[in-house]
Amino acid sequence: ASAIRVCDAVECIVSINNKLIDKLPVTGPVVYYDDAGTNPFTHTGCQASATDIRGKIVLLNNTNLNSSPTGCNWAVRIKAAQVAGAIGVIVWRAQFAGAPYEFAFAQLDNTITIPAVMVSTTDAITLGTFVGSGLEITMPTLRPRDAAFDSGIIAHEYGHGISNRLTGGGTNTSCLNNNEQAGEGWSDFFALMMTTDWATAQLTDGVLARTMGTYVRVQPATGAGIRRYPYSTDMSVNPLTYADMATTPEVHAFGEIWCATLWDMTWNIIQLQGTVEPNLYHSVSNGGNTVALQLVMQGLKLQPCQPGFLDSRDALLAADSLLYNGRYHCAIWGAFARRGMGYSAREGFSTSVLDQTAAFDVPGVTLHKNTQLLANNRFDIALTATCQCPASQNTYAVTNQLPADLQYVSSTGGGALTANNTVTFANQTFAAGQQRTYRIQAHTAPGKGCDVTLPVNDDRDANQTGLTPAVVAGSGGWATT
Repeated sequence: ASAIRVCDAVECIVSINNKLIDKLPVTGPVVYYDDAGTNPFTHTGCQASATDIRGKIVLLNNTNLNSSPTGCNWAVRIKAAQVAGAIGVIVWRAQFAGAPYEFAFAQLDNTITIPAVMVSTTDAITLGTFVGSGLEITMPTLRPRDAAFDSGIIAHEYGHGISNRLTGGGTNTSCLNNNEQAGEGWSDFFALMMTTDWATAQLTDGVLARTMGTYVRVQPATGAGIRRYPYSTDMSVNPLTYADMATTPEVHAFGEIWCATLWDMTWNIIQLQGTVEPNLYHSVSNGGNTVALQLVMQGLKLQPCQPGFLDSRDALLAADSLLYNGRYHCAIWGAFARRGMGYSAREGFSTSVLDQTAAFDVPGVTLHKNTQLLANNRFDIALTATCQCPASQNTYAVTNQLPADLQYVSSTGGGALTANNTVTFANQTFAAGQQRTYRIQAHTAPGKGCDVTLPVNDDRDANQTGLTPAVVAGSGGWATT
């Protein structure tokens, strides 16, 4: 008896002469491509083959191309296998645990004639168990679908033209070439926005699973597509956060994190507005979907060259301040905090995808203190509390402990002197965006404070000669400069 295992594969077209549609099925034993000079063997195809691979189908590990030897692109790797006698190539991405994805190549070599496909890491591990067993595998003839007919892919690729041209100014199209940039995420977001039927969308549709690239994968619209998870506001469907960036440092992988966050933001705003605009091109509409798209477009224009994820987040907040007077700040913060890009998150360097610190908090109530010294050693203390985005309708206590040498006189805003020379404004509640100011008056205790030893009479408003020094004690005095 024999068992048949089918692996989901995506075609790697690096030549007009290696398309599977033009090939007969290829059958042969599977082996690793062993790179000469590596111990233990690596399997990148960036060195000569250390073993005999003639008449075999080889497994190639796609290490991060950014760290590969200069010039070792896909065409070079597959051509190396062909020159060494391989009859087919199976690629997997060691740093990318999800399904294989659709990709195009800028490096073509039309002398390549052997077929090549990509599989998931899981399937590659299974295929690796066949190495040396004598079992053969078959790369069948595929009849692929043209990506030009997949609306999501077309919108995604067009989206790169938008994000590259708007970031850093219209004359600079090279601002999204740093490591921690959201280019793939912006493009997936555009694809989702352009392929959603907003005329029939309901306010609760954010939880629905949305996948990418199902057409080219010959899948139904509800198929798995080309991303690790469907896009959904349901964290059990799409659990990705900022903390996942360092675990899978690949542009499409962390682009998924960014798009998932923007999708959450879109539905937060839709819920806040309570309305969906059927016509996405009606730019002055107050529909939540239209507002979200306006924020994204303006955010692209405001973000700096080589932005990290938190730079791009802050650009969206700035866009909201500019376009909507901050109305959607909490909807934006809620989405980003949920996906690990909250108030306490740290980006590190935008040139690295390994130095982030995820945080899941929103900016709640912040406190600013200003103290003024008045005449006769009296002090006015102003406490300004600003609520940006409370996680819930919490009740707060605003407190200020006076130094030991200050005595409480009075306060405005409901304050009272409590233990340890502390003034407390109890049971304070805030709405998002609300600001409250509390004032405390105090004076120095007897025998404390600052003795005036060198007063100055500055009457320049009335006397252009200015400063009149007066020495009460000590030597020297004030002088004009």
